[in-house]
Amino acid sequence: MHPVGLAERPAITRIASLKAIDDTVEKVRTIREVVGNDLDICMDVNNRLDLTSSIALAKALEPYRLLFLEDPIRQEESAGSYKRLVDATSTPIGTGENLYTAWNFRNLLEIGGVNVLLPDICH
Repeated sequence: MHPVGLAERPAITRIASLKAIDDTVEKVRTIREVVGNDLDICMDVNNRLDLTSSIALAKALEPYRLLFLEDPIRQEESAGSYKRLVDATSTPIGTGENLYTAWNFRNLLEIGGVNVLLPDICH
């Protein structure tokens, strides 16, 4: 699923308002109530958020046990930013479709900056 209520890309800012986070979490809560635990929920944020907003969203989504949260921050962010995000939440973080070399993946893997690799095989 794609988030509802977060700014479209490119936005002037990558900061999500509390209302945008609350609205997105409410949609996920509703989906979880409807599908129960029979289906996995994945959310692709499409690199829309800054690190602080990504942490806030990932933590708010923890009760709904997503399979993963994909690309909350840009892949151009440092591996250290991904590590901070992974360490701040129990929501699994995925990225990779815009990483094009083994070294890009290695940098994330070496420091534990990702839970789920999502490479785009065409690249």
